[in-house]
Amino acid sequence: MKHAYDDGIEDEPHPVSLFPLPLFHVFGFFMMVRALAMGETLVLMQRFDFEGMLRAVEKYRITYMPVSPPLITAFTKSELVKRYDISSIRLLGSGGAPLGKEVAESFKAKFPSVEIVQVSTYNHPLLFFNYYHYCYYYCCLQSVIVYLIFLLR
Repeated sequence: MKHAYDDGIEDEPHPVSLFPLPLFHVFGFFMMVRALAMGETLVLMQRFDFEGMLRAVEKYRITYMPVSPPLITAFTKSELVKRYDISSIRLLGSGGAPLGKEVAESFKAKFPSVEIVQVSTYNHPLLFFNYYHYCYYYCCLQSVIVYLIFLLR
């Protein structure tokens, strides 16, 4: 399946998303729906553990992950990260809680090639984004449902 925004650029890898978030949470569920709608490859974890997540990033060459702020802190502080090749990650979508400025800055210092985007799930707004084109679409829950129905026709 082609990615929804595939414009034929040769050096861009096919997007592969890893979901360490619970899918019963609005952030995890709608980021999964977004990934499916965009034609991305999806990697799901049955149960979260930090080292298992790092193994999956290395094995499947993950390019995008929706994460919570504590996970960004773990990336920054954990020595386990050095044991795995996580260079394929291009973007982390942080949501579920506000991301502190200090945490974001320390992450950026350690991983300068990874972009962090704060995703707001408060009052059910959703952020749909395609990080290869940096196009940002803010949608409310009703708009997302209409959009998905349109895609499934």
